[in-house]
Amino acid sequence: MNKLFHGKEIFLSLREAKRDIRDILKEKDIEKIIIEGDKIAPEKILDLLNTNSLFTSERLIFIKRLYRNKEKTTLIPYLLKFLEKDQSTTHIIIWEDQKIRSITKYFKYFKGSNQVIESLNLNKRTFLTWASQEIENQGVTLDKPLIKILSERTNFSPESFSNEIQKLKLTGKRVFKEEDIVESTTDSLEYDIWKLIGSINSKSDIPERIEILERVLSQKVDVLFIIAMLARNLRLTVQIKELLENEKNSREIASLLKIPPFLIPQMQGIAKEYSKEKIALLYEKLSSLDYEIKRGRIEPNLGITLLITKF
Repeated sequence: MNKLFHGKEIFLSLREAKRDIRDILKEKDIEKIIIEGDKIAPEKILDLLNTNSLFTSERLIFIKRLYRNKEKTTLIPYLLKFLEKDQSTTHIIIWEDQKIRSITKYFKYFKGSNQVIESLNLNKRTFLTWASQEIENQGVTLDKPLIKILSERTNFSPESFSNEIQKLKLTGKRVFKEEDIVESTTDSLEYDIWKLIGSINSKSDIPERIEILERVLSQKVDVLFIIAMLARNLRLTVQIKELLENEKNSREIASLLKIPPFLIPQMQGIAKEYSKEKIALLYEKLSSLDYEIKRGRIEPNLGITLLITKF
């Protein structure tokens, strides 16, 4: 049994590959060998493929990221030639951290034997469908509004969403409220964007700014989306300042701006520290950066890093 797991959602494809491996190991007493395909030398992998196990009659070889190997043009043809032989005692599971193009011989070989498993390609709409199924599989009960909130706070990331579900399960609760979701996802994208806005206003917090930005960028969030979120939150900051000046309380602010009440204290603190002039200047800088990126005049990651460290 030989399979290729791939797709754009690498967390899902890797999880499926590991599940398949667990199922095989439950059924059979075989040796498991893991190969880091992106790093291994061709001669090393050839030796492993041609060497029989000394302890069991069968073996399972798990190869990861073979398509990223610099010598894949040598490795892949040899691997396919090896697989074409009668290898009833060797099971090869391959996981690629990317989507393999359907025109490649690599893809076509596994497709021909119906052994290609591609992860779901999720957008915001299909993510909610997947999330509902994931929650059911995990044995957690959340209504649709909470599923949507958790999806947004994890930036529609399957890995982050799944991890947050595990954290919710550890609380031992059977029924969850919106407050539980927010408290569980304190390092989510929305929260980090607010923290970033707050730290930009403090001249002594440049290391913190960099740490927050790196955390956001590590989630593979598009820089233009980060700029849009910063701009949106600056607009909310102006509105909160005006409402505070009109002596509106937290509950009234939450109601008028359609913001969860438990987020208001953090946002009020940020609004009180910012002057309207500084908000306007930062908004102008964000607009200028957005324009320069779209014109191709500056690399996005560099541009956003310079803005938050130099402002």
